[in-house]
Amino acid sequence: MFLTVLRIQTWFKHVRSKVVPPEIIPEVLVAYYQKLPSNIQVSWWRDDGYIVGNVEAGALTFPTQGKNAEDFIRMINEGLLVVLNVPIEYSTVILANGLFAPSRIEREKLENSDVLQSNFGLLSFPSEMVTAA
Repeated sequence: MFLTVLRIQTWFKHVRSKVVPPEIIPEVLVAYYQKLPSNIQVSWWRDDGYIVGNVEAGALTFPTQGKNAEDFIRMINEGLLVVLNVPIEYSTVILANGLFAPSRIEREKLENSDVLQSNFGLLSFPSEMVTAA
């Protein structure tokens, strides 16, 4: 019975979030932005058609993977927000403003299938945040 009630509540929250967008509180958004590390280090390698890597962000370390360079970078950013427990409504706004991105040279390495492994550091956030999604 408890699980049924929990499932209904979860389903209701999901439907409600699609119909009525959640309110983004600017002070809370800034607080989540301040939780983000100033830089991260990524070591990656290719494995069976995927780009697989380990991400070090301060004291946090987590694995991630992607099908291609774009997917891998997206998974790094989304993974960082997940391990920092940023709620989805705030994650959406933060990701819309951009997070970490490799340099042009490092991105070319990711896109070049002849490069089998590498390391890079990702720095910086956009200087201004847009609070509307």
